[in-house]
Amino acid sequence: MSRTRWAAKGLALLGLDVDVVARKLPGGTLYAALAAYVVSESRQVVELILPIEQRMALAQSNAVGVVRLPYVPVAP
Repeated sequence: MSRTRWAAKGLALLGLDVDVVARKLPGGTLYAALAAYVVSESRQVVELILPIEQRMALAQSNAVGVVRLPYVPVAP
């Protein structure tokens, strides 16, 4: 998929990586293979900058309920 098509879907590409936020299910923990891509984490939410090809591993994780884009504040 081209960079323009990614942008049209609202995904922020950082080189060949994508910035996403995943809401963890209660008691859920991410696969150890994804730990290297974690930017920040709380009990319920984890932000990752991961290679595009790792999206499926994140989506298939039984610890993740929802994946979304990070919120970006906008000045009025």
